[in-house]
Amino acid sequence: MRDMKIFSDPPEAAVKILLTEADLPSSDITDEHLKHFFGCGPKERLSGVVGLEIYGTVALLRSLAVAGDCRGNGCGKALVAKVETYARSRRVSEIYLLTTTAERFFERLGYTRISREAAPQAIRRTREFTDLCPSSSSFMMKVMPAPPLLQATQNQDRSMKPAILIRRAEGADLDAITEIYNEAILTTTATFDMQPKSTADQQRWFQSHDERHPILVAVIDGKIEGWASLSKWSDRRAYDDTVELSFYVKSEFRGRGIGRMLKGAIIEEARQLHFHTLIARVAEGNPESLHLNESAGFVRVGTLKEVGRKFGKLLDVHILQKILE
Repeated sequence: MRDMKIFSDPPEAAVKILLTEADLPSSDITDEHLKHFFGCGPKERLSGVVGLEIYGTVALLRSLAVAGDCRGNGCGKALVAKVETYARSRRVSEIYLLTTTAERFFERLGYTRISREAAPQAIRRTREFTDLCPSSSSFMMKVMPAPPLLQATQNQDRSMKPAILIRRAEGADLDAITEIYNEAILTTTATFDMQPKSTADQQRWFQSHDERHPILVAVIDGKIEGWASLSKWSDRRAYDDTVELSFYVKSEFRGRGIGRMLKGAIIEEARQLHFHTLIARVAEGNPESLHLNESAGFVRVGTLKEVGRKFGKLLDVHILQKILE
């Protein structure tokens, strides 16, 4: 939108008028919320509005609305860009949102649909999440890149994260996927494979994943740094509604939210594919993986005692299950 001026702290009355016209919730908005809102157009009759609820390093993007006569001219995109810049200045590293009508719009801006169960606790406690937005709303997230002035120190400040793209894997991704898996084989108990795999070995595994059993990759600066998959739990047809979930992240990128993002995205894939039950296996000695699974709604249903030996130690394997609605 040419010559559009975006300003902070728009008037409450004008915000609520525009949100009501857009059929978006506004009953919970307070003066504290408006400190993190932005508007454009005449202050008494806004052309557009957007807001953030900030909770430490995560935030909820909310209340994006554009007046009917201003749609289609870049107003919504400009407002989102403004609020993202503001979020980065406040050291927000992950932005979440709920939408019933604008999923494609946000996808074009780099947001990924994930499972609601993958939401951080701070986001789960918001009124938009708990009762104002319908349960059918798409839940989406985006990991914020570091501000330009901070990129040089990004390795020292791991809270600031580069942009992450989650997409379906392609054949050309197989070398990177294999490299990440081989690192896990050699250095972790996340897999009980003992010998590194060749690309030819993994080609058979890759081909066994069809449209109903996808592989997702996390791409950062054009490089694949993690992946997740849905695999058949059993070849017996009675198990067709059950699937096993796996994910792996390159060691130097762990602890940056990539696993959570992959987990949420692959759970959403399973939901869209109408699976009923998800299974995850987590070997003893992986508390971070257990925590991530449990935070995504998985429940421990049993433990297989001393079923694997790796790095000279007998290991238990925890079985976790999540039933999709």
